[in-house]
Amino acid sequence: MIIQYVRDENYNPIGVVVATDKNEVGVSQCNPHDKFRKALGVEIAAGRAKKGVPWKTGVIHEDVGLFSPIVQKVVARSRKYFQ
Repeated sequence: MIIQYVRDENYNPIGVVVATDKNEVGVSQCNPHDKFRKALGVEIAAGRAKKGVPWKTGVIHEDVGLFSPIVQKVVARSRKYFQ
C-alpha cells in the first residue's frame, strides 16, 4: 500500500491519498473542525480505493487543486510499485 499525506500551507495534515493496487486510489480529507487522525484517514481512503470511489468524492471542492497533484504522483508511483 502506498500512503501519502496531504498538508496545508502550515504543514498540518488535512488528508491522505492511498493506493492499494495499480488502478485503486482513494482519498480521505479531514473535516476542518475535526482533529486529523492518520489511522482513520488511511482506513477511509483505503476503503474508498477498494470500492472504486472517484477520488474527488472525498475532497472539499475548494481543496481539489491541493489534492490533484498529489493524487497524480501517487498514481504514477502505484504503476511502478504494483506490477
